[in-house]
Amino acid sequence: MNEKTFYDGKYIKLTELYVDDVIYEKAYIKGAVIVFPMEEDGRIYFIKEVRPHEEIKERWKPVTGFLEDDLSWEENSQKELQEEIGKKAQDLILLSHVKNRGSVNVDKYFVLARGLSDSKIFHADDEGLILEKKLFTVDELIEKTMSGEVYFNFDSLGLFLLKNFLDAAKK
Repeated sequence: MNEKTFYDGKYIKLTELYVDDVIYEKAYIKGAVIVFPMEEDGRIYFIKEVRPHEEIKERWKPVTGFLEDDLSWEENSQKELQEEIGKKAQDLILLSHVKNRGSVNVDKYFVLARGLSDSKIFHADDEGLILEKKLFTVDELIEKTMSGEVYFNFDSLGLFLLKNFLDAAKK
């Protein structure tokens, strides 16, 4: 097997893998954290942001961010919380570490953040992009995702992981 890189950007690397005279294209996407910041009443912060380079120009989403190489998933989670909603968490619970391996390769860390307190970090890339932050129940977020009001993508899996975790904690 011989794998040849033909693009290596900041967030995506594209390769061709040669196996028995067959070419397989592979994508490696930089890993990310998907954080669900929960207030004491059980509601979750989502942010509405502008995405000028994407088909859907404004969207509701959880706190997310690409992993910085020198930081752990916990440190990345805290950093994204502070940049996107101006909070830090006393407790971070890893709901799941999903490792997609195959044609598309990516690591996603789904995280529940509790014990929130104010702690804003300025991040120039976020300025003007975050329009609003709002609290929703998990059921509201699932309903909004299923209706299309919240964009359905791979990160939406986290809502179901979160609901499962919270339901199991009630038992």
